[in-house]
Amino acid sequence: MHEEKLDCRRLWFLIVGANDFGTTAMAVTGDPKLVGTRMGHRDTKTTMRYNHPPKEQVERIRVVLNTRRSTTQLRHNAILDGMASAVIN
Repeated sequence: MHEEKLDCRRLWFLIVGANDFGTTAMAVTGDPKLVGTRMGHRDTKTTMRYNHPPKEQVERIRVVLNTRRSTTQLRHNAILDGMASAVIN
């Protein structure tokens, strides 16, 4: 029983260590392929599990995406308005 508990602790330490390394490496390099290679991953999707950006960065990305969506929506509306005017005239 004691050995089993020790193995769980070692496994937990390895998992936490991998998470810490993966998160830090992703923050520093921004290159999931490089980080994945160093972590021994075959698939980039596995590496992306370690991408935990800070809340401030997530919020900045959210603002940028919302701004782009708004701009794109305005363009689409203008195009649709132009198409509707062409059909009516």
